Amino acid sequence: MRRLLTISALLLTLMTAAAIDWSASLPRVSELLPGYDSVDSVKRRLNGLPLASAEGVWQLTPDGAMFAIERVGGQGTTAPTRFQMVMIESPLPHILPGTVLGRLSAGATPGSYEAWVYTSLSGEKGLELPAHFVARVSDDGRLTLKPIKTTVRFTPWRALPWMFRRVVEVKPAERPDGLDGAVRVHPVNVKNPLAPVYL
Repeated sequence: MRRLLTISALLLTLMTAAAIDWSASLPRVSELLPGYDSVDSVKRRLNGLPLASAEGVWQLTPDGAMFAIERVGGQGTTAPTRFQMVMIESPLPHILPGTVLGRLSAGATPGSYEAWVYTSLSGEKGLELPAHFVARVSDDGRLTLKPIKTTVRFTPWRALPWMFRRVVEVKPAERPDGLDGAVRVHPVNVKNPLAPVYL
């Protein structure tokens, strides 16, 4: 029994490390890929392919930018687990078509992904400073990103005696979930086509 638990823990650690290493291995500055010159060319490439729930052409809700999410390694893989986000049309002239926005790795829950996404414009053409997010794709074609934050807070007054401690601590409100994200443009009605349907 002990040996089985050790092997299971080792296997889980290796699987997690492989997923994190691939997603987190984004270059410091984003790459530029060919084949993303127009939305129509990307739509033609995706037509007729079995797509995962995250794959397709997406439009950002705040500014209308269009990007594609496609699996890495081609369409030959039956169980896609790795994806990349690539810009197609951007309102910012600094971000060119074909700019890699980030990478996603499929999570254990259907429709959930671990993502590393660039968060800042670089001095050169492109993006930089990748950050860690959880991406969720809903059944009605909406993609939301929620940052994974690591915070360290040093509060020296906690070491003081009770009567000198701050009794009430106000935490600033965070932006509500679901406001920022993207809406699927193509294909419109992808629920989960890779999941088998039993009759």
